[in-house]
Amino acid sequence: MRRQSERGMICRALGEAIVNLRRRKGMAQDTLALESGIERAHMSGIERGKYNPGFATVYRLLPALGVSFTELVEEFERVLRRQKRKHNKVN
Repeated sequence: MRRQSERGMICRALGEAIVNLRRRKGMAQDTLALESGIERAHMSGIERGKYNPGFATVYRLLPALGVSFTELVEEFERVLRRQKRKHNKVN
C-alpha cells in the first residue's frame, strides 16, 4: 500500500471510529463539536477523514464521547481492520 493511501485510510478509519462512538451515544455532530470545543466544520472534516486531528484534539473528544482513549483506539482498530479487508478484496 502506498504511503499516501495508507495515511488516507488511517484518517478515514479514525473519522469513522469517532462517528461510530458518537452515534452509539445518540449525539449529533454539532453537539459533539460544541461539547469538545471544536469548530463544526473541522469536526465534519475529521469525521470524513479529510483532517488528521492532533493528539490534543483527540483528547478533547474523549469526555464529550464518554469514552477512554483505549476505547477510541479499539474502535479505530476495528474499523481499520475492516477497511483493510475491504481494500484487499478489491485488489
